[in-house]
Amino acid sequence: TIIPSKIPGSGNSAMVIQIYDVISGGAGFSTSAPHYISDLLKSAYDSLECIDKCDDVCSACLLDSSTRHDSLYLNRNKAREWLGINYKNDISLPERYQYFTGVQYCHASVKEVIAQQVNKGAKNLTLWLGSDTNEWDLNSRRVRTLVHQYISIQDINLTFVLPNTELDFETKNELLRYKSWGVDLVKCTKQCSNDGVLVAQISSDKEIITIAASSTDLISVNHHWLLSTPEIVVVKSNDVEKVDLLSTDTNSWVKLEASLVSELELSSELNGKITDFGKRFWQSAMDNNEGLAKAIQSSKVKEVLYSDRYLQSPWYLIMIGEVLNALPTYEYSTVQIDTVFNENARNSGYINNDWQHIDDMKELYSLWFKLGLNVDLTLNLHSNRFEIPHRRLMIIEFDNGDVFKIKSDQGVGYWSLHVPDKGHYLKFLDFNLIAEEQCAKIFEVREKCFVRNSANWATDFVISKDP
Repeated sequence: TIIPSKIPGSGNSAMVIQIYDVISGGAGFSTSAPHYISDLLKSAYDSLECIDKCDDVCSACLLDSSTRHDSLYLNRNKAREWLGINYKNDISLPERYQYFTGVQYCHASVKEVIAQQVNKGAKNLTLWLGSDTNEWDLNSRRVRTLVHQYISIQDINLTFVLPNTELDFETKNELLRYKSWGVDLVKCTKQCSNDGVLVAQISSDKEIITIAASSTDLISVNHHWLLSTPEIVVVKSNDVEKVDLLSTDTNSWVKLEASLVSELELSSELNGKITDFGKRFWQSAMDNNEGLAKAIQSSKVKEVLYSDRYLQSPWYLIMIGEVLNALPTYEYSTVQIDTVFNENARNSGYINNDWQHIDDMKELYSLWFKLGLNVDLTLNLHSNRFEIPHRRLMIIEFDNGDVFKIKSDQGVGYWSLHVPDKGHYLKFLDFNLIAEEQCAKIFEVREKCFVRNSANWATDFVISKDP
């Protein structure tokens, strides 16, 4: 049927085609309509054909028990004329999205399509990984959970197609961990037409589904992996043969010994006063990694390198400052932070909002580290987030030569500010104050407030020692 409605977002009026089950109470068939919408619209057009060649409507075409009350308003020939002879072509995918033969628009996300095929019995899943490894976060909890689900729970033969780019030591080690879980690592030369991006191929004994997209964002292995957005067009086809895969020789990849790597999962363990956050963090890390504990207890930190895209707010300054302040440093210790400055950041006067002026951020970071940590800070602010790896990475070099790396999926952004009773005013910061006055307000927040985990799920850290 057709009903008047409003278009979500714009609020504009429109006539909407409503699809419903004819069975009283519904049988649930209409909920699957989005997956077959092109076929439904084409079938509706085909129903305008009449074997009796009637002038308007009859029982051989449109007239049945559900339409007889509207027979005066039905005319198949006028409908065909209004829709036009190219109607079927109009509801097909444009040429620029014809990435291979037999493509259909994919309404569901890639993750949902995979789930549908697995429910039908598919046992082989090949996933392409994006070429921009800066966008990868193989330590992401969502990525690891998804891989675990495919391999351990659904018993899927999972394959990663690696990009034809040089992979760094860290990325290779992370991939080797997935390989140890049962993921095959391969290369592939097949490409899509019209600059399409291969995303996945799912196969069973009965069929092969191949998925492609208009953007590489879909195959960036991070917390958005395989999730569609309105800007990305996803298509699928049953007509593409199984692709040829080339094995990847990982024998030359240096894998860190298991004794040098540990995984730390944190949720509410670090909740409490801000001033003790750093101590609680490093105590948890030392309890988790014996080598790191020995280094912290017996050595001084020579240099810290930290990379994180999201450190533009005073709140993140407090948090990263607490983490670094609890390390055993001395007068020659140095800290380098690489992060992104977003010129379009919004600010509503809260302490967890971002600085809108780059000079303010530089001045406050410099002042905070000088007064609070007494270490030499080098702050590298990048204007493009793609210049910074998606993963958060801290590299700590001790004066005894030991080097430890700590990778996290969410960084200090996992924890949020909690103010004491009658301390609501501490949530606010006047960003128009001079640096010294802002610094004083931030210090008051540090002294009086608390941190709490901001999510019901845990955040993960991987601690490793360089061989």
